[in-house]
Amino acid sequence: MKDYLELNLNGNGSEFNKLLRATNNFFNTHNISKEISNQQTIVLTKLTKFLALFGCNKRSGDKIKIQINIDNDTIIIEAMKSVSTIEFDQLEELEEVIQFVRGFQDPYEAFTKLQNKIIEDYNNCANLLEIAKIACEGGALVDFFVDEKMVNLSSTKYIND
Repeated sequence: MKDYLELNLNGNGSEFNKLLRATNNFFNTHNISKEISNQQTIVLTKLTKFLALFGCNKRSGDKIKIQINIDNDTIIIEAMKSVSTIEFDQLEELEEVIQFVRGFQDPYEAFTKLQNKIIEDYNNCANLLEIAKIACEGGALVDFFVDEKMVNLSSTKYIND
């Protein structure tokens, strides 16, 4: 049995049913509890939607690569999209938000503080709130890096937390 699932989706987010079916089958095959499976499927959907909406220079041929790895008691979910479609100032903003969220013991506190900040300054990109939401709902660590002209946004869930 494979310990990973890899999918390539179009970049506009229209293939979510394909994503959900494949993810549910993968988690079922690995005997992941329904609660964790649902939680991580939500995280995967949010990561994918975030990348589909992220960036100003969207092209119709953009692809989002999804990879889910299960290793012992850890689920790592990664969503990757070509960097050429993303503005670098947005990457800096993304890094700031991820560092902000990771700076809190309780992701709900980070979520609340970001939510208040967005209410105060609505011109800020509201999509960044999704990063804190992913950490909250998924009970996971969120991270990203840029490598070989790809942005990689990931979520790591320790199953026995």
